[in-house]
Amino acid sequence: MKIRNSLPEDILIKRAPTDCSHTTKKKDPRFRQGCYKRQKYIRMDSLLWTVVLLVSVSIVLPAAGDAELQADSNETTASPSNPVLNLAYYTLDDKYNGCVKALKRKLKSLLKTELAMSETYRDTWNKALENWRRIKDSKSFPQNITEFVEVAILTYASEKPKVYPEFNAATRTAGKGPKEYEAYLFKSLHFLLTIAAKEPQLKPLKCISVYRGTDVEFSIEKTFRFGQFTSTSERKEIAYRFGKTTFFRLFTCKGYSISEMSTYQSEEEVLIPPFEIFQVTLIKDTAKGKTINANSAGSCSNHNCAFVGKGWNGTQACPEHQVPELLALAIFKGSLNPERAVLTPANTSAATLDEPTASVIIPFCKL
Repeated sequence: MKIRNSLPEDILIKRAPTDCSHTTKKKDPRFRQGCYKRQKYIRMDSLLWTVVLLVSVSIVLPAAGDAELQADSNETTASPSNPVLNLAYYTLDDKYNGCVKALKRKLKSLLKTELAMSETYRDTWNKALENWRRIKDSKSFPQNITEFVEVAILTYASEKPKVYPEFNAATRTAGKGPKEYEAYLFKSLHFLLTIAAKEPQLKPLKCISVYRGTDVEFSIEKTFRFGQFTSTSERKEIAYRFGKTTFFRLFTCKGYSISEMSTYQSEEEVLIPPFEIFQVTLIKDTAKGKTINANSAGSCSNHNCAFVGKGWNGTQACPEHQVPELLALAIFKGSLNPERAVLTPANTSAATLDEPTASVIIPFCKL
């Protein structure tokens, strides 16, 4: 930058002192006049550089509101300014078909490890555990998978502290490859929220209409997935409170109600898993935004049993997508079986969540 080249030559070569009082001893008034003139240019010079710095900072740093909006949008995004909803190929969409029992055996140690590594997850889980014990009027700790699922739902729904923005953002990229999956610190929460759909007290008996309001203007492909666990409401007026820029009217067959375990039961919240596919049936522009009508079109999953490396091979993959080498590489302590191209699980514990081993869970609340 050559901004200062526009200033007078004498200012560029030699700066006068900011205090011209020393010139009072000079008899020549032109000397004093020149001093004050140079002082004026110096002030202008400083002011100009201050303006340049402020403008530079404003260009480099995003507005706080934009950052919060991007963080809270919780959607699959291609760029901050133009979020795109598509089939979300990089999301972790594991259904755990054929390996639920194996994951149950590993859940306690996995959860303990992840809570120790993530302060946000740990604080939110511990708060959710307190709420769960209050709701259940119990002083015990979770003993079976159903109770673990209940704490997981409370963890996801928690607002203070809250882990869902970080959890959703990480979920959208955790299926990209082995490196991303290994760095993913929410495998336990993902597993519990996924199998929650199989809990009879949570799963709706039929497909239902739900609504989701956002303040984000999306570009939406005809077939899409949210690529994360997405909150919706059975009440349109509740969803309107969260925004009308892009408003979704969804017909879901994979979502499940979490209102019974939510702090805000009146919102009638329904959680949609990342693997459910929606097909757009109508896009309607309104004065306040656009409304998207979409119906469930089944589900697809590009990953299955990634943690233990062995599951049901009949899981429906997403169309036009080559699965990353997530299941073809040894992650954690597995070993590659070239004949089946899946991971052979490492040593597994014989303990199950149904056994009364509360002592293993106690440290989770004291970390």
